Amino acid sequence: MAARYFARERIFVGCGQNQHFSTPVFAVDDLSADECQTLEESVQRCLEEVEQVGGGTWVFTLAPSAEDEPAGFVNLKSEWERTRKELDNYRRASGNSWQSDIAWLHGIAEEYANIIREMRSAELPTVYLQYDSGHGYETFDSVDSLTWDELDTLESVLQAQLYDMGLALRIISDWHAEREPADYVQAKLDWTRFKEELENEEAHDLTISANSASSQCIEEIKRLRSKPLVYGPDDNDEGIGEGDVGKAEVAAGPDASSNVQMPANYEPLIADEKLRAGYRDPDNYRRNVWLYEQRKAGRTNAAILADLGTKAAQFAPLESENALRAAIDSIANYHRWPILKGKAGRPRASISGAVAGKPQSDLG
Repeated sequence: MAARYFARERIFVGCGQNQHFSTPVFAVDDLSADECQTLEESVQRCLEEVEQVGGGTWVFTLAPSAEDEPAGFVNLKSEWERTRKELDNYRRASGNSWQSDIAWLHGIAEEYANIIREMRSAELPTVYLQYDSGHGYETFDSVDSLTWDELDTLESVLQAQLYDMGLALRIISDWHAEREPADYVQAKLDWTRFKEELENEEAHDLTISANSASSQCIEEIKRLRSKPLVYGPDDNDEGIGEGDVGKAEVAAGPDASSNVQMPANYEPLIADEKLRAGYRDPDNYRRNVWLYEQRKAGRTNAAILADLGTKAAQFAPLESENALRAAIDSIANYHRWPILKGKAGRPRASISGAVAGKPQSDLG
């Protein structure tokens, strides 16, 4: 099936006291659907106040998207490009002309769009990224430039990269500040310490590598803000194809171990052999589903590993609890299942104890 392409760009049409039919007057490519609705409503409210004071009729409306009406969008896009090139001339036109109406509507919309962009500051949380190599969590980055949806993407991509490095990912956010303040405070202190170690060239190579991977992912996500979205084959009853793997490997919804919120339309998938080919580790798809089921049943990591050792004829073995956690989190992300914590075993050892070789807890 051919791929479907449509741009993020949204076009607004309007008319004024001298412009009696709607024409494209403004366009954006960096606002979300909700933000576009806010822009439409706020500008229209402004125009209604103008009507009460000075009379006339003014209209500002969000046009259908490229996905909703492809042909109509193409026509509006072409008309908007012609208008955009003439805006400077329209601004110099007579105040009683249709050209000045378009320029004025464009100026109001541009001002309000900038205000909406500034409002995003409250939607850009500060989170700390941590990895676990089997000896407790280490903070390797702090992110304060991504929205929750973009953090969702970051978690999905970065988790796979750290998995290949033998590391498990955890995101510490305001959720932890309210419910697990000790973890939040420790993550913040670790981040401060890591920055000092970087400046003094004393940082651990593994932490630097994780930080580098994170930085590359963040910069790419920022670049995607201004690019068109490209969608692969439509979802169908045949499971997930290669073009859909990226959408499947998204972090699970908010729970005790993953604070990144999921879009409402991301429903969990049921494990099925049809999904195996699209999984990043297809040879161990059935094994990892089995591991997740064992964890969900409340078994400890040690018990799961011991049982796995008796199933050598069915499943490939795992060498450590860290590898076990990574495998369970990986299959959970692929199916959009909740990330599960391990069942508590021994109390967690201190950081110094871990360095000395003392056993860690059986927490997931």
